[in-house]
Order: sequence, then C-alpha cells, then structure tokens
Amino acid sequence: MRTPLLATLLGLSLVACAGQIDGGGGDDDVPENCGNSAVDTGETCDDGNNLDGDGCSAACTTEVVPRLDVSVDKPTVSTELGTTNMVTVTLTSSGGFGGSVGVAATIVDGLGVAIPEWQMAINPPSVTVPSNGTASAVVNFSIPAEKVGLGGTLKITTTSGATEGTLNIDSAITVLDQLTIPLKLNGNGQCDYPTAGTLRIKVGTKIRWLNTEAAGSNNRITVHVTENASAVAAGFSHQNDPGSDPQTTYEQTSVAMSGGTFDWYCHAPGPTVGDRLIQVVP
Repeated sequence: MRTPLLATLLGLSLVACAGQIDGGGGDDDVPENCGNSAVDTGETCDDGNNLDGDGCSAACTTEVVPRLDVSVDKPTVSTELGTTNMVTVTLTSSGGFGGSVGVAATIVDGLGVAIPEWQMAINPPSVTVPSNGTASAVVNFSIPAEKVGLGGTLKITTTSGATEGTLNIDSAITVLDQLTIPLKLNGNGQCDYPTAGTLRIKVGTKIRWLNTEAAGSNNRITVHVTENASAVAAGFSHQNDPGSDPQTTYEQTSVAMSGGTFDWYCHAPGPTVGDRLIQVVP
C-alpha cells in the first residue's frame, strides 16, 4: 500500500511545481500598471509607454539618457520698426551629454513663410556644451523701418548627439507700427542727428522724435518739418513751439503716400540741415 501512496504524493508535487512555472512571467520586475502615465507603487516614473531609451524604461524605472534642453531669455519680443533685437539662447546638458551643438534659426510669418527682410545672425552657430553644464548663443535680428508685417516667430533649432530634451524652441515677435528717432544735444548745445539719408516708411507708420535729454532739464527740442507738397500729402507738419520737453516725443503718423521726399531737422536749437529725408511709400 505504500507504493501507490508515494506515487500519488509525487504526482501532486509535480503538478504544483508545474503550476508555479507556468504562472511566472518572463518580466517579473515590470509593475502591473506600468505604462498608464501615473507613477504607481514600484515605479519611479511612468511616461505612458513601455519603451526603453526615452528617460523612463519599459519597466517604469528612471533612465539616464543624453539630454539637451534649450531655453530663451525672451519667449516674447515686443519691439518696433527700425530696431535691432537680441535673444539669448541657453543650452543645458544632462544625463552625461556634452559636446558640439549646432544652433540654427529662422523667422517666419503667421503662415510659416520666411521673412527675409528681417535680417538675422547667430553667434556662434556652433557651441561646445560641457558635460552636464550650460553654454549660450545669441540671435540678433533687425526689423527694417519699411514695414514687412508686424509679427513673426523666431524658430530656433539645434542639432547634437542628445536624444532627449527640449531641442527646439520659439520666440514670438510683435512689432509696433512706429519708429523712434532719438534726439540729444551735443557739447555745442545743438542736436546730434542720425546718419544722413532717406528714411522710407509705409502708410500708417508713426514717426516719434524722442527728446532723450535728462528729465527735469530745460533742454527742449523743436522738430522742423519742411511742409512741402510731399509732407502735406503724407500728413506731416512742423512742431509748434515750445517743442518737446526732455523724455517726451513729437509724433506724426503717415496717412498717405508722400510721392517725393521731405526733410526734417531741429528747428530749435538747430543746426539746420537738409539731408535727413522721409518718404512714405505704398
């Protein structure tokens, strides 16, 4: 009677062992809820998938991967016509990443079309970022006086060996339909002028002559506009006395094409010149 009983016990033991082998998965370390975008018990991260190499492994554990994050000091730029503007790009590495990073940029309008008239330069276009450190580049762009749209987006892209991070970033640009001409008195008590030539603007653009003398001083400036047919057509006129106090402006908005040119200068305190011209174009 002992032999059948022993055989029965051995059979039950084998069935139990077989059940344990069948019930165990090949990946016992993967938490049950891994991949549900919520960090549950047994997980250090959960990015909503079960893939390796993206910073959170297939088993929902944090991975160390080469990473580069790009940021700008000006997510938005508010400016005006006739200006040069600067955006600083900061490159931050982590996950052991370090090395050469190419920096490129373009400015596009609301339809994604490039605006070539807004000239741009990147310095430097290639940056060496230290391992787990930071480096920077500067994007300079110029808005011409003759308006070509009043808004755009500066799109910055990078190329490197980093596989994760914020690799590209945008900066929104808004341009006021105005142009400021700063005026200041020199050592002789007369106006310093911008470079001689013809300033071309479009209909609707406002010209602001700004007296940049120290607030509280008595250094008023009166802007003379030669009221020829072109000036009258464009809606420009001579400033009335006593002129602009320091830190205030004399403003004129173009209402129509001027046809020809007209000149301006400091009527008071002078000197009289005739080679600073304005022309309003379509």
